[in-house]
Amino acid sequence: MSRNAENGPSLLTIHAVGAGVMLAALAAGYFLVAAPLLSQTAQRDHLEALINADGNTVQRLRNTRMAELTELANRCQLRLDSLQPGQPAPDEMFLTTPFLMRGVGGYDKVAVFLHELVKQFPDVGARSFRLESTSQGESRLAAFTFDLVWYADPAGQPEG
Repeated sequence: MSRNAENGPSLLTIHAVGAGVMLAALAAGYFLVAAPLLSQTAQRDHLEALINADGNTVQRLRNTRMAELTELANRCQLRLDSLQPGQPAPDEMFLTTPFLMRGVGGYDKVAVFLHELVKQFPDVGARSFRLESTSQGESRLAAFTFDLVWYADPAGQPEG
């Protein structure tokens, strides 16, 4: 296996150089392709975990706000037929969640509800509301539809 002047480098030398080139190519492939992909995957997984955590926080806070609105309607002696949350959407400064609230109650009770809503929940606004008379006998009742919007803190921090 010695070098022959007529034939060039020995077979062992050729294999050693070939193995070195292959190892260099593998190392370059790992550091130029595989390592950045693994790092991006780890970053993506971390960001997805944060998004899921924020989504869970928003869901929990939305359920709490729905319970509070339902309780207020009950205290104001309104019959709540439905309370439907919409999809949260990012706004310039807040995460907004619409709520569509429908029910029946006396005109005076509906007015008390709207007054208490503004007083107790400054982060909830009425985009629109509609009252329709549904008087039954002596009772002067109104069917109401409130298009509410909740302006949630983008950090998802519950109120103190």
